[in-house]
Amino acid sequence: MQRTPEGRLWAMWSDDDGKTWSEVKPTSLINPDAPPMLTHLSDGKTLVCLHHNRHHDINYKGLSMDNASLMGDRSEIWAAMSTDCGQTWSEPGFLYCNALKPDEDRLPFYNHQCSYNDMFVDEGVLNIFIPHRWRHILHLQIMEDELFKLPKKQDLF
Repeated sequence: MQRTPEGRLWAMWSDDDGKTWSEVKPTSLINPDAPPMLTHLSDGKTLVCLHHNRHHDINYKGLSMDNASLMGDRSEIWAAMSTDCGQTWSEPGFLYCNALKPDEDRLPFYNHQCSYNDMFVDEGVLNIFIPHRWRHILHLQIMEDELFKLPKKQDLF
């Protein structure tokens, strides 16, 4: 998976442990040039956690550390699944958000973002680690089977 400033994630595949790669192609996953995180679930599906934002500025020219509206695009994490190694993706479901009162003494990047998470699955539990305002690490857990019940965009807005 590759982040791009164009508003969606792109992907490429390798069948030989990374020696060669397919041509890059766009996915259906909307994204504001932020890093996605991929892992395999116990049932063999691929899970991606990403910023599947609805605010994206189509004139985006790169990340501005002091632009609160762009940083808001990084305040939510959504999860989508693939049964075909990332060729197609389910509709993303809402997983969590950073909903804090802003710290006015810090740049908006610190107030809104929940990027750069890491995760792994252990005995049916998805463990997610999130940098919280770049001061602490939060550890969230969700049962794998609960991922299928996450609310979709139409359920929330």
